[in-house]
Amino acid sequence: MLDVTQFKIDKKIPIPEKDKKGMRLLESKMEIGDSVLFLSYRHAKGLSNRISEAGFKAATRQVGESEWRVWKKESGL
Repeated sequence: MLDVTQFKIDKKIPIPEKDKKGMRLLESKMEIGDSVLFLSYRHAKGLSNRISEAGFKAATRQVGESEWRVWKKESGL
């Protein structure tokens, strides 16, 4: 059983903002039709979300055992 008395509870510690600068910069350098290969689905999904937030469409496909590629597409609007 876990001994909960060994843990200290901290109060009033603010939650830092997520760092999206990397994906934002990557997305801003991409042109329509460009793609990026990732070794992690989590990172691929992060770029896909960022592309969508920027008003474009994204396509994500698994292209290997543990590789994913994300394409930037036109917005379609």
